[in-house]
Amino acid sequence: MFSIEKAEEINDFSNISDNFRSLKMPSLIARFPKLLWLFSKSDISTFVVPDTAFGIFGALSGTLLTTNSSPDLISTLLRTPLVAGFIWFNVLVFELANQRLPESIIEDRLNKPWRPLPNGLITPVQTRRFLLAVLPIFLGISVGMGVWRETSILFTLTYMYNDLKGGDEDFIVRNLIIAAAFGVYNEGALRIASGPGHAPTTLGFTWTAIVSCIIFSTMHVQDMQDQEGDLAKGRRSAPIVLGDWVARWTVAIPVTFWSVFCPLYWDTSILGWVLPIVVGSIIAVRELWLREPEADHTTWTNNLPVDRSGMWSSLLHFCASPACRSPNGRNQIDAMLPMHHDEHASPIPAAHNEYSSAFIKARDRACFPESLLPHFINRILSLNSRNTSGKMALFESQHLTYAEELQKLTLAVTLMFISLFSSVIYVAILDFSKTYVVPPKHFPKRSWKTVFFKPKIDAPLVEPKPGSNDFKEVLERGSRLYPDRPYRIPHHPYEWVIVPYKMIDEIRNIPESKLSFQQGSYDFFMGWHTGVTNHERTVANILKTGVNRIIDVVYGVVQDESYRTVLENIGDCPDWTTIQLLPRTVSMIMAISQRVFVGDPLCRDPEWLYCIYQVTQNAFGSVPSLWKYNWFTRPLAAWRHPALKSVRSHREKAKRMLKPVLEKRLKDMEDSDFKPAPDLMQFVLDATQKTGEGRSLDYQVNAIIGTGRAALFTTGLTIYQLAYDLATHPEYIEPLREEFLELGDVPLTRANVNKLVKLDSFVRESQRHSKFMLVGTFRKVMKDITLSDGTRLPAGAYVGTNVQDAVFNNSTLEDPYKFDGFRFAKLRAQGKGQMYQSVQTAADHLVYGHGNQACPGRFFAAHEAKVVTSRILMNYDFKIKNMPDAHPFSHVKGIMTEANPSVEFEFKKREWAYP
Repeated sequence: MFSIEKAEEINDFSNISDNFRSLKMPSLIARFPKLLWLFSKSDISTFVVPDTAFGIFGALSGTLLTTNSSPDLISTLLRTPLVAGFIWFNVLVFELANQRLPESIIEDRLNKPWRPLPNGLITPVQTRRFLLAVLPIFLGISVGMGVWRETSILFTLTYMYNDLKGGDEDFIVRNLIIAAAFGVYNEGALRIASGPGHAPTTLGFTWTAIVSCIIFSTMHVQDMQDQEGDLAKGRRSAPIVLGDWVARWTVAIPVTFWSVFCPLYWDTSILGWVLPIVVGSIIAVRELWLREPEADHTTWTNNLPVDRSGMWSSLLHFCASPACRSPNGRNQIDAMLPMHHDEHASPIPAAHNEYSSAFIKARDRACFPESLLPHFINRILSLNSRNTSGKMALFESQHLTYAEELQKLTLAVTLMFISLFSSVIYVAILDFSKTYVVPPKHFPKRSWKTVFFKPKIDAPLVEPKPGSNDFKEVLERGSRLYPDRPYRIPHHPYEWVIVPYKMIDEIRNIPESKLSFQQGSYDFFMGWHTGVTNHERTVANILKTGVNRIIDVVYGVVQDESYRTVLENIGDCPDWTTIQLLPRTVSMIMAISQRVFVGDPLCRDPEWLYCIYQVTQNAFGSVPSLWKYNWFTRPLAAWRHPALKSVRSHREKAKRMLKPVLEKRLKDMEDSDFKPAPDLMQFVLDATQKTGEGRSLDYQVNAIIGTGRAALFTTGLTIYQLAYDLATHPEYIEPLREEFLELGDVPLTRANVNKLVKLDSFVRESQRHSKFMLVGTFRKVMKDITLSDGTRLPAGAYVGTNVQDAVFNNSTLEDPYKFDGFRFAKLRAQGKGQMYQSVQTAADHLVYGHGNQACPGRFFAAHEAKVVTSRILMNYDFKIKNMPDAHPFSHVKGIMTEANPSVEFEFKKREWAYP
């Protein structure tokens, strides 16, 4: 969770000045245009665009909003640069005053590193001096433009927002300041756009006030996207003060109201009705429906935000323009005001001129919509005149009847409901589309035929017994009935062909173009919904071809981080302390792997670690629950599945958090003195220099999350099962400690860790007795193949082997059912070292797969597991508090094993702990 205090720990403000010492005035002048753009970039679409639109549209409305009775289109448009310039230089003053503050620099270094100060393009002192220089210059310019009062007020509001902390005080105070600023911006824009010697009318000032009310009632939409950050900073934003759900309604209701009110106020044409209502409906529905922080971020920044892009507010401004006027709407005001057009005198009979003129002036002062007041007109005329024919003449001349007004209101309400319904459909489709994850580029396109036409395989089918879903029993029965030939089992995605032990070596090295592990995993874990095994081939190749180099580069990181995270997760434990170990081993591996993947400081950010944990746990956790749905209902189930909604939400959050880190890395790489960081992000950048794919944020997020998914739970489970097996076989603990001590005080490099032969043997034996999957070495058939016994496997089929049968029933080891932690150390002592390492796959050691598509990250995973286990052994005594009835990995769902996290361990810090 971000906080200013945390940011100061990462980059203390006292160090900021060090980045600017080399800045000289000539270089500052050379980059002056870039500085101006970067300072004001964020507010171009927020203030400059909508407020310029307000001024231009308002000036073109003629005597409705300004005293210019005959605005010329060309002349008005030619004043656009003046209007935009007035708004822009006041925005620039605001941004200079805001971005120079120490807390703003610290926050921008994390969230907006492209801004001039965190980017090192200008110093805080130079920014302050720049602000001092431009204040009198811009004030003088505003005097020449006739808007010096507006500029003075804006300077005051800037001081209140920044230096007096009005922007952080409370969301109501902040909204008031921003609404007031919008009002002054709009009034100044209208004054400039109407031309020299002209000014806003009473109605113009009132419309400006209405727009400020719109801003005041909707501006807190920006608070929805960073509620955790605001809570950490102590800001009293709307969702924190009111609660998330109430705050969303306080945005949706005003947006809906103003989308109807403004067209109704101006009695616009159908164009003026449709555009604001449609856009406002989409905003309101998104705000209530899409409640994740990432969706709020999109609503505010990219899609249809209330004010960030200015689309909705600009459309409301458009309602006052001539293009939107109804033939019977407010465009008749000019004709009803003798002070503007004497030749267009009111057609109301003379007997009523006194009352009608009084009404028009009162209406102009109060700015009531003409189309909403037929009953008010009727009341005045009925009380003050006996001339019924005159009263009827007034209504006939203005075409205002109750039936017409009721028809307009009915049309408005109907249009609003249609628009809201359409917006619900639009947002639902938009949200539903996120259910599908883009597959890796090297995957062939999926054909609709695979949905309806399943491959036919000539092999016996072994099904679960009626009322049972025990696939352990199914596989045991199948391998007993068909020990030398393939058989089928009915399991998602369709059916699995289980080949006998003797065929494992036959399928292990068939090329990926014919038998694909990644495609099989992708389909099994429903990667198009969960994202599991969604990595690009380049990432796998990095691990496959450069894993030893990676370990050699990052061993120091693993060594230091393992010590820190073991002590942090298990604690001091001066006495026997009860701990549920599995969540902590996962946390340990997550800390180490993220240090290797993204480096400091992001790897230490609890928010980042939580995102990685959620996208991993929920992706795998959702798989069994989706198996029960068919091809038609599964996408709908995935769309609304809480776990997958969490995956999508946290992935977008991780993407936002990684963005400034990647941008900074790319900028640093341009420096000739750049030293590559020892992390996965840099490895991906280096490996994709030719294509440039690694520079893509999505590509990096997929690489980091995908690799993390492969390592996080499997390695965390490995350490958990090692601790369990050590606790149930305590006779191995002291020999393993002695082996580590014999290693000496040396860095835990790849070569030194490989010397821990007994520990490596224990790891392999532990993995042999604990299976992650009941079916191993599974592949998807990409092209038709025929096995040695004549069994034809058509494209689209899935093939694997019975792990229990391979590891135990067909094992060549002596007494394979016995747990012998040092059996492989003994075998290696007989001269078979390479063959019996824990990372070496075999037909009876399938934990990492087998053959040319075995897990490429197994070397790093095994290195991590052994280093962490050594840290635990050397620093703690431990035992199981209450022995469970069954092995923690005995429970299965389908063909997946499920670890029992509730096993309680007791830990105690050793009197002599190894540092």
